[in-house]
Amino acid sequence: MPSFPKIDSPCPLRWNAAPAAGRDFCSLCRRRVHNLDDLDETQRRALLAGCEETICVAYTVKRSRRIAAAAGLGLAAALSVAAAAEPPADRSPVTAASLLPSPPKPDCPPQNTAEEELVEVMLGGVRNPHEAEWDEASNLPALPALDDDAFLGEAEFGAVPSEPE
Repeated sequence: MPSFPKIDSPCPLRWNAAPAAGRDFCSLCRRRVHNLDDLDETQRRALLAGCEETICVAYTVKRSRRIAAAAGLGLAAALSVAAAAEPPADRSPVTAASLLPSPPKPDCPPQNTAEEELVEVMLGGVRNPHEAEWDEASNLPALPALDDDAFLGEAEFGAVPSEPE
């Protein structure tokens, strides 16, 4: 399993893709962002070992999570709507309440679940590259959740600007 450095200074923006070769300059922070996905572990460690200051990195992590199957969600939604409606005059409130699903028992596994694979872009800085903590991709902590306004249209990855001659 590949390992990556832990990001200790998360990017304040939410990116839906990692930078590509030749388009790895962040227009917001005006720094190069190194995509570690195409490097093997030896190359990743060498890159960080050669840095004296904070380095911005990006990589993708695949995570899986268990989700309720669609049939189970539809049934639960239908039952909750039926239970929230006022019971007809010919039914007692006790009968209407019996339509609610009972909570799962602690010793029963959840029913109708499936695994979904999520791809998460990890992007941010590693402040002390020589002392970076490394871990397997599946064990890395999730970056802090961001508000929807963290998507800023004016920030993009582009080519490194050329020096004025």
